[in-house]
Amino acid sequence: MRVLLRIGVPTLLLLVLWTAAVLLATAEGWWRKPLASGGDPRAFMDAAIELVDSAHSGNGVFALIEGGSVYDEHAASVGEPVDRDTGDPTIASPPSLRRHSTPRCRT
Repeated sequence: MRVLLRIGVPTLLLLVLWTAAVLLATAEGWWRKPLASGGDPRAFMDAAIELVDSAHSGNGVFALIEGGSVYDEHAASVGEPVDRDTGDPTIASPPSLRRHSTPRCRT
């Protein structure tokens, strides 16, 4: 019983600490490469537009919100043009942009 306590408790404690560290690192995006250098909304928007224009396969509009208001927006379409007033909008952000968002900047 003593051996189990002497080995099992520290092992369990290390496992819990390791799991907490991995969850924290994942939530904070420590292993993700930023889409643009930090703090520059124009650089982020330019990189996002380039990413969407090179990889989009449908219609979509996205907006960058900075300080509570729309900083810039971009529309990409296949076929008929779309804009912010196009009917039946989707709520979810494209996965290609979601991958690069930070916990404080999710769309």
